[in-house]
Amino acid sequence: MSELLRGLPPLLASHLTLTLVALLAGVAVSLPLAIAAVDRPRLAVTALAVAGVVQTIPGLALLALMVPLLAETSGLGLGVSAFGFAPALIALILYAVLPILRRGRYRTAHRRDGAHFPHLALGVRRSSPHSEAYA
Repeated sequence: MSELLRGLPPLLASHLTLTLVALLAGVAVSLPLAIAAVDRPRLAVTALAVAGVVQTIPGLALLALMVPLLAETSGLGLGVSAFGFAPALIALILYAVLPILRRGRYRTAHRRDGAHFPHLALGVRRSSPHSEAYA
């Protein structure tokens, strides 16, 4: 049992690294796309549709598709392995795109219009001492 516990910190660090890198890459892909899609409804519909289709693919199936893709393309031309970190990272990035894109597009569109005032829905008025938290 102690051998298993000794192996836990490196596995946990690897998992956290994978998650953080995927999150950062997902934001780097989705946020500029969401900003660009605010004024382009066709781009928004297309991006959300593609991201929605990717989201419907089960995780194990996506990983199963990644292995031959990475093997045949020599790791997308980068020489990365078809197993391990790379396919898991790509899958997590693809899964991160839809929620970030959807929320980012919503927030940028509503912030720019000035139509999004959540403090009013919560009953906080401008004269309230807590109103700056919702500005």
